[in-house]
Amino acid sequence: MTAPSGFLRQRSVGDGIPRLEALEKALGAAVYTDDMVLPGMLHGALLLSPHAHARILSIDVARAKALPGVKAVVTGADLPPGARLGMLIKDENPLARDRVRYAGEPVAAVAADTIEIARAAVSLVDVRYETLPAVFSIDEALAPGAPILHEDFAGYFKVMDLGSLADNELCHSRIVHGDVDAGFAASDVIVEQTYETPAQYHAYLEPASALASVDVLDKVTVWSSTQSISRTQANIHEALGIPMAKIRAIAPRIGGGFGGKSEATVQIFAVMLARAARKPVKMVLSREEDMVAMRSRHPARIRVKTGATKDGRLTAREIEAWVDGGAYAEESPVII
Repeated sequence: MTAPSGFLRQRSVGDGIPRLEALEKALGAAVYTDDMVLPGMLHGALLLSPHAHARILSIDVARAKALPGVKAVVTGADLPPGARLGMLIKDENPLARDRVRYAGEPVAAVAADTIEIARAAVSLVDVRYETLPAVFSIDEALAPGAPILHEDFAGYFKVMDLGSLADNELCHSRIVHGDVDAGFAASDVIVEQTYETPAQYHAYLEPASALASVDVLDKVTVWSSTQSISRTQANIHEALGIPMAKIRAIAPRIGGGFGGKSEATVQIFAVMLARAARKPVKMVLSREEDMVAMRSRHPARIRVKTGATKDGRLTAREIEAWVDGGAYAEESPVII
């Protein structure tokens, strides 16, 4: 039977669907953020915290600014008062201010004529830290007397009910369906085991990258390797106080993301530097920087208890999962 004129044929199961960008990628014609060049463009670099938990006593950028070729240096002091990021909980400063809470947290950013000068300047930023006790596992975080990562957590703006929480707990989620106790009572066999999964680096081929430009009216255009241009726009707005109507976010071709580029990566730093230098700034992390500074998939400890009858029918399942959200909430409440 022939489909009526004007109707598209329904694809059947098993049909191959060509990717829209396959040809340009195969021919090497795809343009990624790091391929882009703007007139007068500078290069940005980040200073990352070497400590898992520390208080910032002072930051001296004088030597970095004095290096020939350096056009701008920014720190957390250059952020608007009260600027905090977070998709669900506003708990993170884009650049650390008073404390750092993970090894690799961005502390300062530099823009210079070349990436080599920018990285040299980063090494000249003098940060004095007071190291604090840190936690590195779920058990350490929940132990009595554990160091509290966010002492002012109760005062953070939140967009959802997180449940009744103890220190260092981010959120609780509980789902109940049916009568689990009755299901286990009807079981002939019960199997119970605890499983652990480690943190996973997303391992995208293209590291975090952004190119920011600011025009004479202070309108921002940022090209970046991102999975969400709307979240990129929102994060820049929340971090820097720029009106949404003055932020244009563009995603060129993306060399992988897998969840690791759904929130802010380096876009805010590129914009801060571009506004300070009044020139376009491109920032591309090295592979080592990306692995240290960017988010990983969550480590977890999961206890699974399953009941079944002798004929193989499942009667009940109880799961208790603890997920390590790291130093900041980001998407963790949604993940759990």
